[in-house]
Amino acid sequence: MEHEDLLDKGSYRKARGLLAIWLQRLHEEYERELLVGLSAFSVGVLLGVILGRTSKE
Repeated sequence: MEHEDLLDKGSYRKARGLLAIWLQRLHEEYERELLVGLSAFSVGVLLGVILGRTSKE
C-alpha cells in the first residue's frame, strides 16, 4: 500500500495545519516559562563551572 492510499492529501494537509496551530499556541503559552527555565539553567551551569574550578584550586 502506498502512503497516499492510507491518507489522502486533503486530510494530510488538514492534520498538518492543525499540528502547526497547536504548536504555535503551545509556544505562545509557554514562551515565558521556557525563557525563565533556560535562563535559570544557564545560571546554574555557570555557577557550577565557577564553583567547580574554585574548589579544585
